[in-house]
Amino acid sequence: MFPPNTWNCYIRTRENLPRTTNTCEAWHRRLNTLMGKAHPYFYHDLKLLQEETARIHQDIEELEAGQSPPRKKKKYTSLDNRIARIVNMKRIEHEITSLITYVR
Repeated sequence: MFPPNTWNCYIRTRENLPRTTNTCEAWHRRLNTLMGKAHPYFYHDLKLLQEETARIHQDIEELEAGQSPPRKKKKYTSLDNRIARIVNMKRIEHEITSLITYVR
């Protein structure tokens, strides 16, 4: 149904990029919580959006000033490292196989 390039995270893992959209989903959940209802009142929530935008700009400035981003939970850091090791092993195996094929 879905081709591998749609769901495969090999390249994202190799380039140390997030494999999921969890951060986007967390922000969306935060925004929904701030709004407090499914069909918000426009002008009230416009103010909330402006405050959220200001908070995001402040976060960006702090990151650009050298402040570290929030730490990941240990279990996710451990999982990321494990997946990265597997990806690197597969890449090395592929390179060795290619080299052996070339030498033959």
